[in-house]
Amino acid sequence: MENQLRSRHRLTYVADTPPDDYRYDSVLPTIKDLHTKTTFVRPALLSGGYEDKHHYFDVQFRLLKQDFVIPLREGIQQFKQSGMTKHFNSSDLRLYYDVHILGIVTTYDGIDHVLKFDTSKLKSVKWDFSKRLIFGALVCLSKDGFQTIAMATISNRDAKALKYGHINVHVRSGLDLILNSTPDDEFVMAETVTFYEAYCHVLEGLQTMDNLPFDEHIVYCETNVEHPRYLLRQMNSIRYDLTPLMMDRSHYLISNLLRERWPPSYKMCLNDSQREAAQLALTKRLAIIQGPPGTGKTYVGLKVVETILLNRTTDPYSDCEDPILVVCYTNHALDQFLEGILDFCNDIILRTRTKHRKLSLFISCFGCVVERKIVAAPQIHVP
Repeated sequence: MENQLRSRHRLTYVADTPPDDYRYDSVLPTIKDLHTKTTFVRPALLSGGYEDKHHYFDVQFRLLKQDFVIPLREGIQQFKQSGMTKHFNSSDLRLYYDVHILGIVTTYDGIDHVLKFDTSKLKSVKWDFSKRLIFGALVCLSKDGFQTIAMATISNRDAKALKYGHINVHVRSGLDLILNSTPDDEFVMAETVTFYEAYCHVLEGLQTMDNLPFDEHIVYCETNVEHPRYLLRQMNSIRYDLTPLMMDRSHYLISNLLRERWPPSYKMCLNDSQREAAQLALTKRLAIIQGPPGTGKTYVGLKVVETILLNRTTDPYSDCEDPILVVCYTNHALDQFLEGILDFCNDIILRTRTKHRKLSLFISCFGCVVERKIVAAPQIHVP
């Protein structure tokens, strides 16, 4: 990301103390963000550790914010340099003209504003499938050439209404500009191509974080990874069941995961590198498993999860209610992983917008349970 930012915008790399505290910086783009020529950011370290957690959070916050601010800033600057004509075209920005504020609607989140924009040049847009003005998208409104601005997010999207140029927004900043406007005032609305919702929650989280799990490795780059505490305190007290890792699921108990020799690969449903990865994941506090497509990363991950779940019921020190958090880069990858987990565990929390039939059936099944008002706690919980 740092190289992309460097090539797209003139950034100032300074090793000194930052000019302000990132914890109080606006996550939303400000008028200063849109007009600045240089920005204080520092590169992510490629080797060695950070000074402390504050240094780490500061670097990550500023880089991440610029990643979504730059397309908006550069798009607006190019628009102004072009004379702000309606023929302007940019890969960074989508512009909507003749925008008027029609009124307000009340919602559970407060007050939203109903806007109307000119659709004469958008007749070919298939709003049912278009990524334009999707829920949560960030838009910038101005009626004076972006000298003053209001930032808003799309709060309600109706494809039929969009054909007539109607959209609901929730104003996030610059509310006075909107409230002091009349239906006759004409705005230009700029929509950034980067999806704000994917950034704002992470940025807000970085501003509130004081501690970071595994900071000794992530922040200070300590390469010596210790064993998990539960293994150290239970070294000789229980036997671990490695059945999920064995060929034909043959029963296999091991007295000590750290000291006792593991079974050879030919007795397991793993090849040599997969066996090494599974052993690392089960005996270290932090494990990074990487490899090209088709090498079995998801497969090994599922085997590790199954082994952990199986041994939680036999571990006298384990709280069987403790959850396992699964985070994936894409929804598709998450669906694939959850579908694999369903083969050996049905006590899961599912995301509801899945396209996988197997997961959808579980969600539908649970919906029936809710409708029947069964008092017993269900095994699957849908948020």
